[in-house]
Amino acid sequence: MSLTIFKHPGDPAANLNAAMACLRRGDLAAADGYLAHAGNSADAICGRAAAAVIAGDLDRAERLYEEAADRGSVVAAADLERLRSDRRRQAVTIIQDVVESK
Repeated sequence: MSLTIFKHPGDPAANLNAAMACLRRGDLAAADGYLAHAGNSADAICGRAAAAVIAGDLDRAERLYEEAADRGSVVAAADLERLRSDRRRQAVTIIQDVVESK
């Protein structure tokens, strides 16, 4: 992790960068702490959405990706489409399993 967060603990960009480093390490609790101070940019909202995906809160992730996409984030729009596609695929699989079990 960059030393920037220690030099500038109130900087939203430094907090976002630290949060993303924590997410890559799998430290969701630490990431959430940094995300709380990452501001409300589309990138910060997208970071919160990624944390929600990792936490398994897909409804929250979808809402956050929508918000970030509405603010112009191309990355969030792509992640939102991927999330929705995965959820549709999962729903189809569940329905097929139910039909096949009868």
